[in-house]
Amino acid sequence: MKVLLIQCPCSYGAEMPPLGLAYLASFLKKNNYDVSILDLSILLYEQVDEENKKYWDSNNGYCWYLTDIFRDMPFLSGKIYNKFINKILSTGSDVLGFSVQNTSAIFTLEIIKRIKTKSPSKKIILGGPNCYNITGVDSDFKLQNDLQKFSDFIVVGEGEETSLNLLRCIEDNKPLDECKGIAIPRDGKWNFTGFAKPIMNLDTLPFPDFDIYNLESYTNKKGFPILTSRGCINRCVFCTDSNFWLPYRHRSMENITAEIMHIQQKYKNTFLSFNDSLINGNFRNLWGICNFLIEKKLKISWGGNCRVNKRLDLELLKRMKKAGCQYLNVGIESGSNRILELMRKGFTIEEAASFIYNCSKAGITVVANWIAGFPGETKEDFTKTVDFIVRHKGLIKRNTFSTLTVNQFSYLARYKKEFGIILDSPHLGLWHSTDGRNTIEFRNSRLQYLEDIERQRNRDYNIVRQKDIQK
Repeated sequence: MKVLLIQCPCSYGAEMPPLGLAYLASFLKKNNYDVSILDLSILLYEQVDEENKKYWDSNNGYCWYLTDIFRDMPFLSGKIYNKFINKILSTGSDVLGFSVQNTSAIFTLEIIKRIKTKSPSKKIILGGPNCYNITGVDSDFKLQNDLQKFSDFIVVGEGEETSLNLLRCIEDNKPLDECKGIAIPRDGKWNFTGFAKPIMNLDTLPFPDFDIYNLESYTNKKGFPILTSRGCINRCVFCTDSNFWLPYRHRSMENITAEIMHIQQKYKNTFLSFNDSLINGNFRNLWGICNFLIEKKLKISWGGNCRVNKRLDLELLKRMKKAGCQYLNVGIESGSNRILELMRKGFTIEEAASFIYNCSKAGITVVANWIAGFPGETKEDFTKTVDFIVRHKGLIKRNTFSTLTVNQFSYLARYKKEFGIILDSPHLGLWHSTDGRNTIEFRNSRLQYLEDIERQRNRDYNIVRQKDIQK
């Protein structure tokens, strides 16, 4: 059976190849499947002019998932879709597996509905982050944009073992109900077979296959993504990482360092992007990675996501800097301790300030994430956020501002009433409060205020809008 894994265009940048598909490809290859990857996102990026490459920036992510704006993107046309469909079908693959994110969902829909018209015998499997946004766990399984209407199977959650089991069931004509972790159509509805067991020993997974990509297409020629763990040790109410990857698991030091050496020797890379939900979920591993990079004298710079934690102190930050750490991306979200407690962030704004200061002393760049208009956020709370950002302008290199998305499978989505949230739109960011005060327009006004501050100071920033406030 020939399998083609496909990444449709999205706003996740063009720097490095997608890591998730590289893991899946190597796992299926290890189990004797003929697998190839087609990254339509980088192919389209290479085709558009310089002006339109801005759409791959996270600042413009909303353009990909708000239908009315998506339709107006100047480089999308039936000709583009048909070109990509012909490229997909020319591979002669029996199974087409699509990795679906929030910002790639509409483009994926345009592709798969055309494939089903042109070549209905092709088996289409959907998976990835957007495929656990479901309504109805046991039956009537639905994805955003009704993507399930044009697919044959949906993989929910961790993909490697579930995809392998599904392919074997398809080949051997076995009952699909025995395959956990998938949604399948039956009697006019989609039924979920239940969650598959997580892969507890991540060392059993082969290293991701990057040779399957055309590496010259990506803008960072010496950079590669790497993953040392799956899941998160925290339970922020708005986040789905802990639910998607539950439970938190990490690779062994021996396995991690072996991959670092493998990448460095094979590709002569000079940068690693740690794609973990947080790199300080296991402090023993973090110390070990630093010691390894220092002892081996590998001239590799790196960075990743982290959470504010007292154990991530000045001593460790200095060690990380010596080992090549260039930046840390941290979700502070609010300058108000009251809002941080509602979010269940697990730290105080005073601890966040100490962390930022220590990063500066260690020489590590801080990229901070902020959420405007969290449920219950008062003017006083918002003012505290603004004041914190202004006071620490010399210590934070770049701020990323966003409004809250009510991600399904998050605590926030499950207990909307607790937070006074009403969500009556297919777009998870277009919610409003029960008192009618906290609307998308209200949140975007606060987002605009934060953006104006950065513009006045002539600073680089990222902004993730749920609606185009300039239209």
